[in-house]
Amino acid sequence: TDVQTAVDRFAADSVLRYASVGVEVYDIAKGTEVAGYRSTTADIPASNMKTITCATAIASLGPDYRFVTPVKLIGHKHGHKFSGRIVVSGSGDPTIGSKYFADRPDFVTTIVERIAAQGIDKIDGEIVVEDCQMSEAYEVNWNLDDVAWDYGAGSFLFNYADNCFRLPVEIGDST
Repeated sequence: TDVQTAVDRFAADSVLRYASVGVEVYDIAKGTEVAGYRSTTADIPASNMKTITCATAIASLGPDYRFVTPVKLIGHKHGHKFSGRIVVSGSGDPTIGSKYFADRPDFVTTIVERIAAQGIDKIDGEIVVEDCQMSEAYEVNWNLDDVAWDYGAGSFLFNYADNCFRLPVEIGDST
């Protein structure tokens, strides 16, 4: 019963409230289940759900669907100078700056080229990224072990570089 209590406590943890959980503690020598929680339920692995999600997106949006991430200049152009804001409106595109889509044009370079094509070579203002339509981008109770990997990144309207932060660390002589 102590093992069953531990299994029940584990399965009831609030961190797992959105998860499908099945646990079986098995005594191999006796060939019996010692404790369990939904141990006979066939759960769907996360990798399979990703396939279903992709198939649903293709079926719903079409195989030729492309995300559009609008970038607007809001302000005034005076000669070669722009004063105002560059507003990027997120659309949920998961590919912007992604290492998995290296064949796509670089998002930042594309913006710089298009602004330069308008004769602008100086900007006085700020860049604003609108990412306000999703209420919960990620589950706050995720383990840090999951958040550290790109599969643990949240869902945002603006996704850049797989929503990963890279911190290069150099270890050297402290003198």
